[in-house]
Order: sequence, then C-alpha cells, then structure tokens
Amino acid sequence: MRLYIRIFSKVLKFYIMRHPYLTAVLAVWCMGSVCLGFTSSWRLCFAMILSFCILIAGCRKIWVFLEDFGSRKARTERKLRKDRERELLLQYLKEEMGLK
Repeated sequence: MRLYIRIFSKVLKFYIMRHPYLTAVLAVWCMGSVCLGFTSSWRLCFAMILSFCILIAGCRKIWVFLEDFGSRKARTERKLRKDRERELLLQYLKEEMGLK
C-alpha cells in the first residue's frame, strides 16, 4: 500500500512541475471550496471541487478536438507528444523510486 501512495505522490509531483499555473488555480479553488465547506455545506464543497475538475477535463477534450479537427498530422503529433510524455513520466518514476 505504501508503494502505491509513494508512486501516486511522485506522479502528482511530476504533473505539478509540468503544469504549475493550473496547479495554482486548482489549489486556490480547492482552498476556497474547503472554506465554504467549513462555513456552510460540505456537499457544496465537494461539488465545487468536482465540477472544477470536470470543467478542466472538458476544456482539455474540446481543445484536443479542435486541434485535431480535420488534420491527421495534428492527431499523429499529439499521439507522439503523449507517448513522449509517458516515457518522461516512466523515466522520472524510475529515477525517483531508485530503480535502474
């Protein structure tokens, strides 16, 4: 169980370093939602955090759709970027976990 938590924290650290502005916005939104949870309703707090995460995922899907719209070259480049990022993540995890 500790290994999974450690890997999850390393993956979070990797994405936080790659997307600092989005991380800052999400952190501020979550802090505001937690403050709202303390003052009024925890259901509203969790709903706000979940809705913001869904909004980010939806905007990303729309961005990818518009980027790929009618262009095979853009689609293949995006897949190559995704593969490179996955390789970077695996390399980062191997370095951080001490595996050779």
